[in-house]
Amino acid sequence: MVNLARSPYAAPVHHPVSALVYSAIGDEVETVVVDGRVVVEQGRVTTVDEERVLAEAQAAADALVERAGTARLRQRPWRSLAY
Repeated sequence: MVNLARSPYAAPVHHPVSALVYSAIGDEVETVVVDGRVVVEQGRVTTVDEERVLAEAQAAADALVERAGTARLRQRPWRSLAY
């Protein structure tokens, strides 16, 4: 289920299919049911621990940066929004 009213890009809705295809960015998704099983409820994935997965992904990205020898690039003269 999608709530297009949640999106500043998709609303107002003149044609629902066009709004989904051209204007929705994903934040509008409220509920997803796959094979009768709710996998997203109130915008949150119910089948995995999102925080754990994100932490593992960040750790893997940090390890990749270290192996690549590019960790020094994190120290930038400008403010990075990522760190």
